Amino acid sequence: MKFFLRAGADQKSMRVVSFLVRSGWKISPKIAGATIKNIFFHPQKYTLSADEEDLLRSARDFWFTVHRKRIKVYVWGEGPGVLLVHGWNGCGIQFHRFIPPLVENGYSAVAIDGPAHGQSEGRHTSYFEFSDTVRAFMTSPHGMQTKGIIGHSLGAAAAVNCQSKDVHPVKLVLLAPAVHLRAALQQNMLRLGLTERIFDQLIKEYEEHYGYSITEDEPIRLLNTIQSDILIVHDRKDRMTPYKDIEEAAATNPHIELFATEGLGHLRLLTADNIVTLVIDFLK
Repeated sequence: MKFFLRAGADQKSMRVVSFLVRSGWKISPKIAGATIKNIFFHPQKYTLSADEEDLLRSARDFWFTVHRKRIKVYVWGEGPGVLLVHGWNGCGIQFHRFIPPLVENGYSAVAIDGPAHGQSEGRHTSYFEFSDTVRAFMTSPHGMQTKGIIGHSLGAAAAVNCQSKDVHPVKLVLLAPAVHLRAALQQNMLRLGLTERIFDQLIKEYEEHYGYSITEDEPIRLLNTIQSDILIVHDRKDRMTPYKDIEEAAATNPHIELFATEGLGHLRLLTADNIVTLVIDFLK
């Protein structure tokens, strides 16, 4: 999982940013912390395709609030709900290939734009806030008829956190789930040249604010506490969330069904027809 440096950042620019952040930390940790927040916790804007724009126009929509941010929700269909939770730098309509088949099979497709993503409010967000967004929706009147959750990457991690805490009667579908978040975030911060002390202090601030622990609430750890039926779809050569991270968890948990793909990578799981069919069959 990358809460990452901007795509394409070269080594020279990384060294400059690293120097400025480390030097700034000595003068003003608050200002340096804000800079790090902008680098790692500020998502890039998702560009909609023409098909996605057309499908959005046919949706019903509403808002709910999490941590003083208004969260946009789109709904298609009239049956029991299937909640769609996107990953970092995405938005709810990324699941556009799943939406018509869900509706055709009698479900309501319910897509959330996560905090600071899509039409939802905010400039920064995190795994903890994504988790609270899913939990808030599922415990609200809107979520009472939800029968399944499909999460991608960070959205899959948030779905795992929600189900481990609140135990809803739903099936989980995890597409390329991000399950080792602490290590991934630490690796990227250290790659920028930050120290372990700075990393620990920043994470502690997030933990205290949201009431989670990046260690205790790691998705790979929480998976072992869930008894719901879980389908995990993961590509063997995924460069964003490594397949090996999930293989062992699936092997030791009988309620987890693992479907491995070849050549779909991290994002094409969301548009492959055979994956859509597999997921619909699992939910049914």
